[in-house]
Parts: sequence; structure tokens; C-alpha cells
Amino acid sequence: MKMQQSGVTVWFTGLSGAGKTTICKAVEQKLLGFFVQTLEKGE
Repeated sequence: MKMQQSGVTVWFTGLSGAGKTTICKAVEQKLLGFFVQTLEKGE
């Protein structure tokens, strides 16, 4: 089965504690129904 979606990459950058993960989770919730994969590098 072929997905009928185009790919996109969103990259959040910023200082530690700036809220990148919080924003990422909010965007992920808005994209319910789409395939979303989150990659996070923990320090």
C-alpha cells in the first residue's frame, strides 16, 4: 500500500531549555493522522 503523503522535515534548534521539545510535542499533536517520527538527542 503506497502512502499518498509528501515528506517534510522540520528541524528545531536552540539553546538548552528553550522549549524545543515542548513545541515539537505540540506540533506532533496537530499532525495526528499523519506519520510523524520524532528524533531527539538527549545530553
